[in-house]
Amino acid sequence: MTNSERLALGLIVIGVLSRLIPHPPNVTAVVGASLLAAYGIRNLWVAALVPVAIMALADLVLGWHSSALFTYAGMIATTFIGRGLFRKLSVVRLGTAAFLASAVFFLISNFGVWAGGYYGYTLAGLVACYVAAIPFWGMSLLGDLASTAVLFGLYVLAHNTFVATNGSAATRH
Repeated sequence: MTNSERLALGLIVIGVLSRLIPHPPNVTAVVGASLLAAYGIRNLWVAALVPVAIMALADLVLGWHSSALFTYAGMIATTFIGRGLFRKLSVVRLGTAAFLASAVFFLISNFGVWAGGYYGYTLAGLVACYVAAIPFWGMSLLGDLASTAVLFGLYVLAHNTFVATNGSAATRH
């Protein structure tokens, strides 16, 4: 098993558990796991499969919903945001990526809720949908920023420990 495969599997387990164990509403490690997959897995398509696998496996237990396609699309977008911002890793880029991923997920997933017809198919309905979702986004953003910080912190710690133990520089992939 390659390092990328091990990382993908570990992130999927962490992401699924974060959705299944009791947690504050919308506070999960899915965005953090998706961003770390974007950074740490060389193959973009394997990295993009991480959030899809997390969502699908957890949804087997939690149940499917009518806007799942939009939810999954929002999570896949996170991978592309991470890939675009992580050419060189820094705290600023990491925070920016987590914020942008959270915001894009908010926009895409709630567009899916609106498209389901609950708020009506008008501009006023779309605005009402987004306004109603703002309190949920606050908790999501908190979880997204925290999970990104924790997962990347653990990744860097593990990498530095490996380099110190083996005396050689390892690649991030």
